Amino acid sequence: MALKYLGHQFPTHKFLREFRFLLSLQHPNIVTCQALEHSAQQRCLVMDYCEGGTLRGLMEQGDRLAVSDIVSLISDILAGLEHAHRHDIVHCDIKPENILLTTHPRQWMAHVSDFGIARLNREWGCAVPGQTGSPAYMAPERFYGCYSTASDLYAVGVLLFELLVGHRPFSGTPDALMAAHLNRLPVIPPTLSKEWRSILCTALQKLPARRFHSAIEMLNAIQAAHRAGAPNLGDSLAACANWQQVRLCSQPMQNTSALGRQTVEFDRPIQALLSWQQGYFVRTTGFLYCLSYGSESEPTIQAIMPLEADAMIGVAPHGRWVALVKAGLTLNQLMIRWLGDRENRSSDNPIALPVDKQTPIQHLLVLDTRHVAIVSNGVSLLHQPSCPNPPLPPGTKIEIITRRGNCLGILTIPLRLKHIITTPIPYRLLAIGADEPETVFVIDLKPYRIVRVTVGIIPDFVIAVPGGLIAATRSGQIVVVDQRGRQASSIEAPITAIAPCHSDQVLIATWNDNRGTLHKIDLQ
Repeated sequence: MALKYLGHQFPTHKFLREFRFLLSLQHPNIVTCQALEHSAQQRCLVMDYCEGGTLRGLMEQGDRLAVSDIVSLISDILAGLEHAHRHDIVHCDIKPENILLTTHPRQWMAHVSDFGIARLNREWGCAVPGQTGSPAYMAPERFYGCYSTASDLYAVGVLLFELLVGHRPFSGTPDALMAAHLNRLPVIPPTLSKEWRSILCTALQKLPARRFHSAIEMLNAIQAAHRAGAPNLGDSLAACANWQQVRLCSQPMQNTSALGRQTVEFDRPIQALLSWQQGYFVRTTGFLYCLSYGSESEPTIQAIMPLEADAMIGVAPHGRWVALVKAGLTLNQLMIRWLGDRENRSSDNPIALPVDKQTPIQHLLVLDTRHVAIVSNGVSLLHQPSCPNPPLPPGTKIEIITRRGNCLGILTIPLRLKHIITTPIPYRLLAIGADEPETVFVIDLKPYRIVRVTVGIIPDFVIAVPGGLIAATRSGQIVVVDQRGRQASSIEAPITAIAPCHSDQVLIATWNDNRGTLHKIDLQ
């Protein structure tokens, strides 16, 4: 649930008006209001939570949306508006900031929100004192305080123009925007197909009577245009993607302050690199090592313990303990192994967790020094009185438990994820989608939010770096995604593991000619 707080300076009649509108609108593409809370100190609306953020946030991620995504989002908005218009309600403030998103496989689902200035359609023709709304998306009649369902369709036309072209039809100060909406015709790029140009031309007519007569009419026209063929956005999309071919130099580990030898070699393939505050835990097939760096030029490599082939492992940020899940015949067992004094003080603290046989554990994550997360793609794993287990929809389950085995909560993500890791940012995860193989998901647990990042390759590994992320394939393809766009390169060996090193460096483990090698990659 999400809470929308409205201060006491906000007029009570407007507060109750929005509450009444939301209660009367029950539609999948409109944010649902569940309750009203009112006290002497505060008042708020209890509403559906949308983990995808706003459409504005999605538009500002840097990548131009695919035409199919644009059609899907605009269709959702129009479906929600059609429902509102049938209930005689005009939204009056359609803009990307008021479109909230939830996550669904292969796409976002849009929900219209913020009916704070919505009006009844029968008030059309009645001027309302003062301007309310966003001038960049306001229909001409809105500047005179008049409203109709056609005003919302004009705003959708501006939004559709912005999504297809990359900018709004008009820009400038509020006064300049008003003059443009009243007097200027939008310049529609000839690169768009005639179907799309016709839709934008109709939606952005100055007179309401010349626009689409209903949201469903505009929706049908958009879907017909999409079926007829996508607009020609190839050149603009390529420019927007900003791919740069850069040479990522694989440096030998010599003459460097952090890694003081040419290579660190292992006789077994490196399966995972688990970073902590003073170095790395290196997992090979069958053993766990600690790789740390002190004042000496040589790194310290210490064997920690043998590992079963099917065991999953996570390491605490301070490196004092590791969490293990060992698969058994009838149940899985979570084990915390302390490593404070690796020679004299290692101990096992097993925690037995009843596990549904049909729901194997997929990933084990250490969130902080006190909590771990178990990830699965089926029903809930934990069946304890302290952890209620109501029926949950299919998707990826993230179950957060303490080191003592107490369940703190279950988060269901409506996506299938095939690889998920923690990041240096607390409670932020990176995941690779099973149904969207070229997509990396940035998942914040506190507060809950999901962001999609398209990387252009089908990655097997992903890590977070300052200001972005790195995705890589086992064959050696590497893509760096940051504020500058994407930078692509490759390394001449099969990659087995990857981990961040310093602010602009990364460690990559390779296996070639029966030899495992760690490479330091300079991202600059």
